[in-house]
Amino acid sequence: KNKLEKKKKVKNSSKTDSALFNLIEYVTTELREQEISFKASKFKLDEFLKALDSVVIISRTDTLGNITYVNERFEEVSGYTKEELIGKPHNIVRDPDVPDEVFSQLWNEIKKGNIWKGEFANKAKDGRSYYVKSSIIPIHDENNKIIEYMAIREDVTSLVESRKKAEEAEAAQAMFLANMSHEIRTPMNGILGFTELLSKTQLDSTQEKYINVISSSTKTLLDIVNDILDSSKISNNKISLEKLPLNPFVEFATTYELLKSMAEEKGLNYMLEIDNAISTCIYSDATRLRQVMINLLSNAIKFTPECGEVKFTISLVKETPKQQTLHFSIKDSGIGIAQEKLEQIFKPFAQAEVSTTRKFGGTGLGLSISADLLHVFNSKLEVSSVQNKGSHFYFDLDFEICDMLSENDQQTNVNVICQDKGCDKLYLHILVAEDYEINRVLIESIFKKYKNITLEFAHDGKEAVDKAAQNNYDLILMDINMPVMNGLDATRLIREELQLGVAIVALTANAIKGDREKFLEYGMNDYLSKPIETLKLENILCKYAKKAESEK
Repeated sequence: KNKLEKKKKVKNSSKTDSALFNLIEYVTTELREQEISFKASKFKLDEFLKALDSVVIISRTDTLGNITYVNERFEEVSGYTKEELIGKPHNIVRDPDVPDEVFSQLWNEIKKGNIWKGEFANKAKDGRSYYVKSSIIPIHDENNKIIEYMAIREDVTSLVESRKKAEEAEAAQAMFLANMSHEIRTPMNGILGFTELLSKTQLDSTQEKYINVISSSTKTLLDIVNDILDSSKISNNKISLEKLPLNPFVEFATTYELLKSMAEEKGLNYMLEIDNAISTCIYSDATRLRQVMINLLSNAIKFTPECGEVKFTISLVKETPKQQTLHFSIKDSGIGIAQEKLEQIFKPFAQAEVSTTRKFGGTGLGLSISADLLHVFNSKLEVSSVQNKGSHFYFDLDFEICDMLSENDQQTNVNVICQDKGCDKLYLHILVAEDYEINRVLIESIFKKYKNITLEFAHDGKEAVDKAAQNNYDLILMDINMPVMNGLDATRLIREELQLGVAIVALTANAIKGDREKFLEYGMNDYLSKPIETLKLENILCKYAKKAESEK
């Protein structure tokens, strides 16, 4: 710039060419403007680096992992001073709870010249843990050789702690639901069980009527509990679908038959049509699919006046060599739904009219659960309706086609009492671990008809383990929630310490999704939920009586 200024004076004094003077004047002006711009940019850059330095944790290490630089934010978060950090291995802030595999993977990546990103805990000088989201960047020289590593970290402790609290709250909610299920189902098991036993005694017409009312009311209460639990599981994304082979003709016909007596009581024209072009073997979650259809069919029956019509149709709409798309349709000639109410009926606890709840009962959860379950199936529940003329609920589902079901596979989808064994042919010595007295009395009453089955009772898990060590049982029915020792710990001791292969079946009021899998992982052979269903109980007895009978 100084040279140009001198040249400018020379040119002015010697009256040289004005074009050259103008060029020098232009360059001088440009340089001055760039100097001002550079100063402004440098000021902005300094401010930016200062702001970045106050937020981001920055450090550099040599290729051996020894610290060569840390910024003030690093000192602030870790509690160490620069003097305490420089020259020390970076694992001075390592949290010992972080698995070795994390750092092994980290070093493998950055030694290759790649950027590694991850989140883990560090340990501060005072012993507290803090969480960082890290990016570790290799720094190369002019020959592309790695000479240093720079780590840029963000303190995410508050986010991680918030996430942990949310997970703990979710776990607490799941535990609460499990306990609620157990506490409600346990007394209901007694009510339903003794009601069924009482109904088989000699009763007059009035007593029989009262017994039917008690049984119906208790089953309704159980349905409400199940709806609430299902709604909670769906809202917390706890629903996962199984993929098992099933015969749709057997499955859909069975579901239809389950509600046939309900329709006949109202004198309805109750119909089922299944397209013959549908494959006899498809993969699906039979339990959840049945739940959707039962909800829709029971609603149609409930809201259709006497002598009305309910039609259940399943038809093939699209097909490939490996997949079929089926259309499900439930039409009724019931009370219908007003157009302005159609958008609300799939919301939890919502019904078309407040009076509907008083007149027909229910939680208002059935349609919401069905719609949410179909969403898990990657489908959508649709509805069309005309008030006082009827409703039409429908949806499409994709199914993967499987090979022809064997006879054994079909039996796994339908509970059938083993017909070759009567009550007198079941030989079993059974231990029942149950702390609730009413349930012990109920189980004893249920087993009275089995002449060749002997029962013993344990009042808690520890007593069950002691008795299993002293006796040769064919089957142990094990409650889960018991004092002194729970059923899971008792099962583990029987398997690991006593080394016994006796069949153990969970007999419990716990009915949360995943319970069955958890029980099997602990070494149990099977699962029965309370209230006890006679059909399922007899299937269990038949299953484990075979070996016992052959030995006698």
